[in-house]
Amino acid sequence: MKTPRRTHIAACTTRLRKPGSEVQLFPAGVFRARDGRPEGIPGWTMDAAAARQVIGRAEQRTTPFVIDYEHQTLYAETSGNPAPAAAWFTRLEWREGDGLYATDVEWTARAAALIEGDEYRYLSPVFRFDPNTGVVTELLMAAVTNNPAIDGIADVAA
Repeated sequence: MKTPRRTHIAACTTRLRKPGSEVQLFPAGVFRARDGRPEGIPGWTMDAAAARQVIGRAEQRTTPFVIDYEHQTLYAETSGNPAPAAAWFTRLEWREGDGLYATDVEWTARAAALIEGDEYRYLSPVFRFDPNTGVVTELLMAAVTNNPAIDGIADVAA
């Protein structure tokens, strides 16, 4: 019997300045969360090779990625609470030295108003990564949140 390969899921955060159609999902290079994640490795890694893999998997999807509120999609099944979308996107783009971006984000009217009113400031992608290397392997979704996992990430300008 073949042993399944372990993958881990994580979420991190970037700053939103306004609800634009382009948002940074990951910084280029090695990055960590304020709470010390990931454990046992130097950090998560997003580079050109990882971006190609993440983009390739994204291109295989038939449904768009969701950006929800406070990661509610992750907990909707167990909490019984709704998980409304804040935005949707399908296209990803690697920008050398900067990071991985969603480039066709369509915000809902409610989310746009909340971001413009400074009621939500940060974007948190949820992703799979190799537990041995920290290399990001797949984007799952993202969320708007006010509890950022990463300090010092560049502002996401529209």
